[in-house]
Amino acid sequence: MIPRSMKLCVGMSLTALAPWLAPTTVAAQTPASPTLSVVGSTLVDGVPNAINPFAMIGNLDGVGVVAGRTSFFHNGVLFPETHATFSWSETSGMLIADLTDEEYFDAQTHVPTDISPAGTVVGWAYFTDRVDQQPLALTPGYGFTFLPVPRTAGGPPGSRIPFQGFAYGVSDDGRVAVGTVQEGPFSDVPTLAASWTFSPRGPRLDWGLKLLDTSDVYSNARQVNADGSVIVGDSGPSREGLTATRWVNGSQQILANVGTTSTARLTSVDGSIAVGWATVNGANVLVTWDALGNASVFVPPVDTQIEKLNAITPDGSAVVGVLSAPDPAALNSENWAPFVWSTTDGFVVIPEAGLEDEYDRSQAFDVTDHGTMVVGQLKNGNPTSTAPTLGFIWTRSAGLYVVNDLLADSDLTYPTVASSAYAVAGDGSRVLVTGDATTSSQDTNAVILDLIQK
Repeated sequence: MIPRSMKLCVGMSLTALAPWLAPTTVAAQTPASPTLSVVGSTLVDGVPNAINPFAMIGNLDGVGVVAGRTSFFHNGVLFPETHATFSWSETSGMLIADLTDEEYFDAQTHVPTDISPAGTVVGWAYFTDRVDQQPLALTPGYGFTFLPVPRTAGGPPGSRIPFQGFAYGVSDDGRVAVGTVQEGPFSDVPTLAASWTFSPRGPRLDWGLKLLDTSDVYSNARQVNADGSVIVGDSGPSREGLTATRWVNGSQQILANVGTTSTARLTSVDGSIAVGWATVNGANVLVTWDALGNASVFVPPVDTQIEKLNAITPDGSAVVGVLSAPDPAALNSENWAPFVWSTTDGFVVIPEAGLEDEYDRSQAFDVTDHGTMVVGQLKNGNPTSTAPTLGFIWTRSAGLYVVNDLLADSDLTYPTVASSAYAVAGDGSRVLVTGDATTSSQDTNAVILDLIQK
């Protein structure tokens, strides 16, 4: 539990980090009178063969699209050990991964990681009866595929360890996916940064695999910009010696080295700004790299460090994610708190409804285009905790809103509770939340809420 006084503080300067260190700005939080209201909703509904679909990610820029995983009847048969990717849009409804018979009865769970505005979903599947993970894509109009991975060379067939892989990001047009492949599941096996580019082949897509250019033994592609021309990630001689890097039109651009290790995790729409973190004096600090690869360092509040980065504004001027601080009473002895950082206001640790001593696994998931609204989840990681898991909306002008309170003040009859807010439209007009179960097992528990700010 990061103390309440700490959770309301902002970044501090460390002059020892010169010449990279950029100044941080003290940002006060002054909650105003409530100005946000829920005025409508759209259920993320399912199809008859879906069984308890669970929404996990969304993109509300343009037509609302959502992705998750679900059990489902395949040719009239239910195999409950397979949980496959689905995508959903406001215009075309739900699309479930069209697995073959052989794939369907190979027990697996899909993890969608990113979704483009047009609804292309990427992620990976882990197979529960063997140690195996494979990258995947689900594209509206073309269906589902496991993305190709390299073929293992050398040795008799029985001794070959098949390649595995993970897809982490997809371009806005859905044409380029990025991720990592490696020979086998072991931690000492080199990882290889990869991209996949699709080209239509009749009714299906042909995803072409490319291993990204680098002289390093280890490399990872973490995210891609809007048109697929810029990829960010990290590379290095070992898993413990990675440094942030960027690929521009397939060529590697070395980013300024900061700290002992570093990684670039997010990129602006045009690819000119990369954002990630570096380990300096044993703690992760926020780093931005400009178009020339120059670095600026921003230090989180005292005794905290960057744990996760979840979303970035289109121009790269703000990011949201998770800060962590040592806490023996918290899960894994780390307390998580949601935050937003911007070039104008520095770090703001988002308050947790006055229950900072209860919540230790809270996250900020998404941010509006101008960095003025953040959505996420307040959570205690202890399964015996009685603290409710709550979706939140935070605005710079009015502070924290618990979504349950907004629902109680609305005319909606469903949902009545919201345990998370996963995505927000760029203009702040809509938010994707998950809440109480519907009366139908074919529908998700996700709802897109329409908002107005008065």
